[in-house]
Amino acid sequence: MFRGTHLRGLAGMVPKRPLGGGVKLVRPLLWARRQEIEQFCRAEGLAWRTDHTNLQTDFTRNFIRHQLLPLLRQRLNVKADEAVLRLAAAAGEAQTVLEELAEKLFDRACRKRSCDQVVLRVAPLKSAPRPLAAMALRAALAAIASPQQAFTQDRYNDLLALVEAQTGAVDLPGGLRAERRGQGLWLSRRDSGQHQQH
Repeated sequence: MFRGTHLRGLAGMVPKRPLGGGVKLVRPLLWARRQEIEQFCRAEGLAWRTDHTNLQTDFTRNFIRHQLLPLLRQRLNVKADEAVLRLAAAAGEAQTVLEELAEKLFDRACRKRSCDQVVLRVAPLKSAPRPLAAMALRAALAAIASPQQAFTQDRYNDLLALVEAQTGAVDLPGGLRAERRGQGLWLSRRDSGQHQQH
């Protein structure tokens, strides 16, 4: 939140996430609180290990857990943890709905798609709400395996500016390039011959 995340980051970790190559990351105990897990282990006579680095507050997550959350509980809300979890759940639900709408917008706008290039019609993007258009552009970039974490809001603003422009181009992270040509926005790998006229 304080570093400038959007809904996706605010939603936090998800129980299941594809890693690629048919592999899924599964966090089966994400829903459980630490004290619940320890209580279960005690009741079942199970031993557990505590990673000593979890106590080191030079890691941001530990600073939040050991210093910031207790302060928030003390000064603002004794149930600060639950408030944060509710906000994360609401953000996750909103993100899911928006991603579905953005995927449909991407499908409507997509004129051509390959592993190296996506060509989008700009008209559907221009008529959509700006946040939805940005998410559709994110879906388009994912289709050509862009490095998602390298794309800041400024990068999406650059792409949205190209949607509004008549001409122009911008180089993007991961060896990608976006170029406005006529009524199309071309997202390509810089080494994929994107400058050929089609």
